[in-house]
Amino acid sequence: MDLGARIAAEKFYRDLREVFPDYAADFEQKFTEWQGKWFDPESPGSSSALERCELPEYDPLLFLGPKTIPLLVFELTKPGNFIATTLYNHLETDPQAKVDPEDIINYLTLNRHANLIVELNHERAQRVRRRLEAWKTRCRQLQQQQQPGQLQKQQSAELDTTACEEYDALVAMGSGIIAHVMLEYSKDRAGPWCQLMHQLVCEKPMGVMAHPGGLKQYEAWRDWFENREHHEAAEEGLMPAYLNNVGRWS
Repeated sequence: MDLGARIAAEKFYRDLREVFPDYAADFEQKFTEWQGKWFDPESPGSSSALERCELPEYDPLLFLGPKTIPLLVFELTKPGNFIATTLYNHLETDPQAKVDPEDIINYLTLNRHANLIVELNHERAQRVRRRLEAWKTRCRQLQQQQQPGQLQKQQSAELDTTACEEYDALVAMGSGIIAHVMLEYSKDRAGPWCQLMHQLVCEKPMGVMAHPGGLKQYEAWRDWFENREHHEAAEEGLMPAYLNNVGRWS
C-alpha cells in the first residue's frame, strides 16, 4: 500500500471523527459487530468474503450508504480487513474509484484489492479538493457580482452556483464524495452546500422553489449525516443508485 495514501486515509478519518463524532461512532459500532462474525463458526454465510454480506450484521452498514466510504477506507488500511472490500463495492458507484473486475489478480486477491481501494480514494480526494476549490471560487465570484438589497439578483446568483461546469464536475463524482462535501459544509454553514448535498443524496436538483442555505439547512443535513440511514433523505419510492450494486457479483 502506498504510504501517502494510507496516511491521507487516516487523516481524513480523524478530521471526520473530530467534526462528526456520532457519525464515526455509529459506523464503528456497526462495523465491529459485523467484523465480529467474520470467523464465527456458528454464523451462517461466513465461509467467503461475499457470503459475509449475507450476515444479519451487514445490512445496517449497507443502509448507512456511501457517506461512510472514507471510514470504510480507513478500515481497509488495517491488516486483515480486506473482507470489507465487498461492502466497499456495494457502496461505491464511481468506476474510477473501484478496482476493475477484469483485473483478475488484483480483484480476487483481496489484500491487493483493499490496498488499491485506499490508493484510488487518495487519488479521488485530490480530485475532489481541486473541484471543490474551483466551485468555491465560482461561488465567490457570483457573490461579488450581487448588488446588496436586491433579492431577485440574490436568488439568481444562488441558482447560478449550480449552473456551471464546476458544480457539474462535483455532481459527476457521485455519492462517494458526500463526506468530503459535509466537511466543507461544516466550515461554511450558510453557504450553498445544501444544493450539492441534495443532488448527491437525492439524485436530483433541489429545484427553483427550494430555499437553500442557512443554519437550519446545515443542522438538518448534519442530523442525517450523523444519525440516519441513506434512504431517509431520499425521495420516497426512490431506490438509491448504490443499491443497484448489491445484486451484482462484487
